[in-house]
Amino acid sequence: EEAKRRIFMVDRKGLITVTRGDKLNEWKQMFARDDNSPDLPSLLEVVKYVKPNALFGLSGSGPSFTKEIVEALVAGAGKPLIFPLSNPTSMAEITIQNAVEWSDGNVLFAAGSPFPNVEHKGMTIHASQCNNMFIFPGVGMGSKLSAAKEITDNMLISSAFVVANFVTPEDIKLGKLYPDLKHLRTIGKLITKEVWEVAEADKVATIPPPVNIRKVINENFWEPGY
Repeated sequence: EEAKRRIFMVDRKGLITVTRGDKLNEWKQMFARDDNSPDLPSLLEVVKYVKPNALFGLSGSGPSFTKEIVEALVAGAGKPLIFPLSNPTSMAEITIQNAVEWSDGNVLFAAGSPFPNVEHKGMTIHASQCNNMFIFPGVGMGSKLSAAKEITDNMLISSAFVVANFVTPEDIKLGKLYPDLKHLRTIGKLITKEVWEVAEADKVATIPPPVNIRKVINENFWEPGY
């Protein structure tokens, strides 16, 4: 509930509130503000009012994070997270080039689509890719090996922590928010182990994790050798 209160959801009509006057569908009702937040009709006004430290784009409608919005973000947060997660690349809410230029390099950037790294004032700004490819292989394998009756929230949350913990302090200094793709198989195996153990803890595993769990996981991972 505390985390939800920190999320300010915006649609094409502006900030979603219970006082806005329109009929909200079920999923919007979950995030509608009921704390006397003003009915702000634009994303720019919301950013200026909330002063968020992160902006996530899930619109699927193309470029919508304008120069004014990025400047307002930086003014309020210093070095905000900007995550244009819509796919394909042409539908992303902002490009890394614009995010870097308009923030003067004061941005931590990750997108749902791949973007090239950007050079800015002698520094390389890394474009991380925020994609379910980091999570889903291990979740699938862990669920299969455990013969889980269901996939619990804890299984997904613990998988996310595996990915986050794989990012080093050195990566963060370089602006990398996600691991390099070359580590995908290693991460997948770590998530498989975590998912299997959490499935057992959540009492949804019908096959308990073995003592030699890493060996079993390695034996079940497909090796693309021809």
